[in-house]
Amino acid sequence: MKKGSLPVINEYHPLTGLYNFDAFFKKAAEIIEKNDKYPMCIISLDIEHFKIYNDWYGRKAGDRLLNLLAGDIKKAAESAGTIAGHFGNDDFALLYPVTDDLEKWLAKQIEEFAKYTDAIREFLLKVGICEINHSMSPAEAYDCAQLALKSIEGIHDQRVVKYDCDMKRKLMSEQFLTQEIRQALKKKEFTCYMQPKCQIDTGEVIGLEALVRWRHPNDGIVGPDVFIPILERNRTVHQLDLFVWDLVCSQLHEWIKEGLHVVPVSVNVSRIDFYSLDLLSIFKGLLTKYDLSADLIELEVTESAYIEDYKIVTDTIDQLSKAGFRISIDDFGSAYSSLNMLKDIEVSVLKLDIKFIQFNRKNLLRTMAILKAIKQMARDLGQTIIVEGVETQEQVNLLKQLDYHYAQGYYFYHPLTIEQATCLLKPAKVMN
Repeated sequence: MKKGSLPVINEYHPLTGLYNFDAFFKKAAEIIEKNDKYPMCIISLDIEHFKIYNDWYGRKAGDRLLNLLAGDIKKAAESAGTIAGHFGNDDFALLYPVTDDLEKWLAKQIEEFAKYTDAIREFLLKVGICEINHSMSPAEAYDCAQLALKSIEGIHDQRVVKYDCDMKRKLMSEQFLTQEIRQALKKKEFTCYMQPKCQIDTGEVIGLEALVRWRHPNDGIVGPDVFIPILERNRTVHQLDLFVWDLVCSQLHEWIKEGLHVVPVSVNVSRIDFYSLDLLSIFKGLLTKYDLSADLIELEVTESAYIEDYKIVTDTIDQLSKAGFRISIDDFGSAYSSLNMLKDIEVSVLKLDIKFIQFNRKNLLRTMAILKAIKQMARDLGQTIIVEGVETQEQVNLLKQLDYHYAQGYYFYHPLTIEQATCLLKPAKVMN
């Protein structure tokens, strides 16, 4: 560089050649200031589960995918006389005119992008849109488009969403609820209900699943669908899980002291737990603290945990299995990776997703064929199957016909309080 000359500021992302964060918003502001013909919007795009794509196919394939997407949105920007940006990882932005067919056009772009990933739904594009108004900077519009995009995370049948004011109100409400949840953890307002797992023919209870509930001081018993998603988004769900695991082990210890016939209790292990906690050390510590054997604790892991953190999950599950803990896969069959997962990890129990027992006259034969195949596979692998979500006599009859032995659901028991579960464990008092 010549003496006295100013340093050259790089405006472009080194991989894709699109504008970087600072340059994109500077250029966008200049374009908007000159534009008086039509309204414009910021479109935020990212590739769902891109980290997993990199893990599965390698960094080189991941970079290729990013460049393919960059090429598509650069072409779109040039045709509209606007700009595109790449802010790192899989975060892209596009300044674009607002048109009547914008969402239809974006849906077409998502369809085209799907060809790059063989239409695997876990790796599709997600798109958030925010129209820029006179009181809003491009950067503020991008934040709103990001908020819209995050609102459809994990929703496979909705890929494009427009920002609206309700999203911000929802965010503020969620922030307030987050503070309430943190206080509830400190005050130990959470408790566990227990839902029995039963032998289909006899109704005998062969296990329990611990289900967390919030005893809210004003709203009464609050279900996990209210607070678990918030804790997961804030990456603090492990704090609640630690509390639940300790509570369950403490209760098992009490039941044993009372001379009751205890059965294994399953607890949920979230995706975040795998990289936030030393799970082997924690569960071994709980066994020592409460004088329990490992076969009394069953660890339920969802398929999505395996999909998103493959290496960490498989290594940890291997360690836990070797230590004597039973591993259960919850919602088995809900993701395309099910069979790949069974190849890689040691699993004791498959909890069959409820969708496989939702049938009608048209799909009954296909349902039976699938259930037969899963049953044979589990038998060959030495795994137990528990069908969850069983609610009707018709479902029970089908499972008996297919020689399934274990189930869980409202047909047998609703979730029980600790006191009700305690009564159920007493041999002389079997609840109806």
